[in-house]
Amino acid sequence: MRLNLLTVIFVLLAAAGFRMFLIEQRAIQASDQLAFQGRPAPDLSPGMSLSTTRRGLSQCTENLGIPVALLRSGTDRQQIARACGRLADETLRTMPTNGLAYLVQAMSAYHLDQGRLPLRALSLSNRYSPSEGWLAERRFAFSAGIGMQPGADAAQYLVRDIEILFATQSGAELLASYHVRRPDWRPIIAAVAGTRPAAQQQRLVNQIRIREAGT
Repeated sequence: MRLNLLTVIFVLLAAAGFRMFLIEQRAIQASDQLAFQGRPAPDLSPGMSLSTTRRGLSQCTENLGIPVALLRSGTDRQQIARACGRLADETLRTMPTNGLAYLVQAMSAYHLDQGRLPLRALSLSNRYSPSEGWLAERRFAFSAGIGMQPGADAAQYLVRDIEILFATQSGAELLASYHVRRPDWRPIIAAVAGTRPAAQQQRLVNQIRIREAGT
């Protein structure tokens, strides 16, 4: 009797493990399909692991970012925005402080014309993931791409993200690129630069000189 019980437990555990494996594989395959244009948007869902969920959300930021999303047809773009929006919402139901999910929610809401939701979601992304440089870079690039700038009516999260970008090499490179290509961002970057340590200021100046020499 004891042997039969152990066998049943083993079978149940094996079945549960196989089910989890299938859920993971479906989540991975669905997120990988986002790159294919002209196909219906896949049914995205969070994986069983944090890494798989993060992979799907990251794919969404790559496909909904500017200018990549604008290279797609309007139909493709909206289908992907809806699918990624559902993934973000499902993720936030179980991980309500996931900054990456809020960024995806913001991107989806922007492409679906959902009023001020993009700004609210971007602010929440910054609130819950204020010091993750790679996420600050994606927030900054998306915000700049859609014409958002710091202002009295809300986008102060951008100032905080720019402060984070000053602290890393890749962040300084991104800021330098915008400083050279987007004159409208120079006053904002310069204002934040005045609050940063001298070493961070010099790194930005060096990156700007490199880009100006290449133009």
